[in-house]
Amino acid sequence: MTYGDIDVVADCGADPTWRTYSDSAFAEAASGVRPGQTIGIPPGQYKIRGPILAPPYVGWAGSIGTPLVGSWAEYGSVIKPGPQWRQGDCPLNAVIALLDRCAATSG
Repeated sequence: MTYGDIDVVADCGADPTWRTYSDSAFAEAASGVRPGQTIGIPPGQYKIRGPILAPPYVGWAGSIGTPLVGSWAEYGSVIKPGPQWRQGDCPLNAVIALLDRCAATSG
């Protein structure tokens, strides 16, 4: 089963077991999605080093959790900072930064 137009696990190689960092998979999904599409996050726990920059006009779809956690699927979709977390320029210790528009580049 795939989630969304771009599935961070099936299409981008994110690790839903929290064993390895999934920053590059989320960055790949965010750079490949188009306005109006959805990035899907299957059930699991995803470890990241820094904030995910979410492009404008893009949906994010995850799985809900249950109160009794007995397996990975029951966690729902959880994105958590790992031990190597670096905040960068995002305010309020954000794990996901929602961008309101794309910055135009000049040059």
